[in-house]
Amino acid sequence: MEEINKYIKVYKNKVKNRTLIVSFCGTDQSYTFVNYLKPYDNLDKIFIIEGHGNWYHSGIGTITTDIESTCSYLNKYIENYDKVIFIGISMGGYGAILFGSMLKVTKVISFIPQTDLTFFSDSRKKNLDSRFIMLDTIINDFTIYNLFCLEITNSFTETKDRPKNFDPYHHGHHGQLIELNSNVHVHYKYRIDMKAWRDNGTLNKIFNELIIDFKSK
Repeated sequence: MEEINKYIKVYKNKVKNRTLIVSFCGTDQSYTFVNYLKPYDNLDKIFIIEGHGNWYHSGIGTITTDIESTCSYLNKYIENYDKVIFIGISMGGYGAILFGSMLKVTKVISFIPQTDLTFFSDSRKKNLDSRFIMLDTIINDFTIYNLFCLEITNSFTETKDRPKNFDPYHHGHHGQLIELNSNVHVHYKYRIDMKAWRDNGTLNKIFNELIIDFKSK
């Protein structure tokens, strides 16, 4: 594992390969999926910490300052690979979709992501690039997207009163917003518990199908 600085870790296999996985951190600001991806030691991997809690709109730590400069930075890493997979959870899922779309990577795997940040307060939205508050406009036709979202029990238009368990960060609406695109596959689940999925083999099955077997879906 080669650590560039405290915001990015790079793992390159000694044997040159053509597949790269880039993992984007969530709001916990930790190297997401480091342990989850250990079994896949034959693949090159990059783990990113955002460092701001601003959904990547302020760049990556002290490395980049905004979305465009982050795209340029990431492109230097991914341009020499045949297959590039971006993955993330929650805020990291947003980052995977955002940068995966802009850089037209091969595949995006995103768990309970946000695709719509309009629920943020006005003060928070002032720090966001308005072009990327909603991601439905940047979904490309090349990338294969796999989103794992919570089941939709109440949509935004069905009731004026939000249910007690309403979670604007992880509501199924985020999958709904982009699933009309034919290359977007949304897998709705009653519950998404990443630790439980790791322990019961669900996550391993997902990764084997979408990373190792590299199914088109």
